[in-house]
Amino acid sequence: MSALENASEELCLSLHQPWASLLVYGIKRIEGRDWSSKHRGRLWIHATTTKPNARTIQEMEDFYRRLHGMDGLVPEFPATYPTGALVGCVSVVDVLTAEQVEAWPQLAASVKLEVGSPHAFLCEDARILTAPMYMRGWPRIWHLPASDAAKAKLYLISPPQLGRSVFAWSAFERPADLLSQKLPVSSARNRFKEKYGSTISTHLSSKRRTLPDLLGGEGTLQDSRKQTKTGGRILWNVNSAKRIIFKARNT
Repeated sequence: MSALENASEELCLSLHQPWASLLVYGIKRIEGRDWSSKHRGRLWIHATTTKPNARTIQEMEDFYRRLHGMDGLVPEFPATYPTGALVGCVSVVDVLTAEQVEAWPQLAASVKLEVGSPHAFLCEDARILTAPMYMRGWPRIWHLPASDAAKAKLYLISPPQLGRSVFAWSAFERPADLLSQKLPVSSARNRFKEKYGSTISTHLSSKRRTLPDLLGGEGTLQDSRKQTKTGGRILWNVNSAKRIIFKARNT
């Protein structure tokens, strides 16, 4: 049974386009973040409402065309980049630092060139939805309602395959001491953020959007008109009608 079929909780990450669709098409194999996560297994991918401009789409398609061309592969890019919708899912097999990815000697050079953020979510087993499911997203990793996840699972299909075999991180032998090595800071760890800014969604006002970053947690929607604080959880009013629970820990 694959990690996608055995997922015990349905978590989701909102990204701007074209990065969201490139990830679920399996063209993008590393999702970069400023923060790490303990989550492993299925991660649903939601595209934010921000419309991608033609120049960014062209630049990213050219970038991945060159990367896959290094391995003699020709990616089939999405025909469209829908926004404000769930677009598919991937399986997160591990989260490494940029430096650890670059220090992985057996890893293909084309994959290492995807590093552009401090932390690298290693993704595989990409699936796309036959049609986007339009919905709102949230900052960081958030819980996808069970009813939406159940419906989405019915419409998941594999994207066009790149090469003769499906990409898998297990194909690259990892040194046993990779995680314990003291490595110099990578010059590429902020490369994409410096050029394109954050690829993750910001749905709240400039004042409110700093809260999840300060807590270093994830968000879950619940109905509430109260604001309270208990232990490691902060219950925060949103528009006086709903709240997001931010857990003060990484998943």
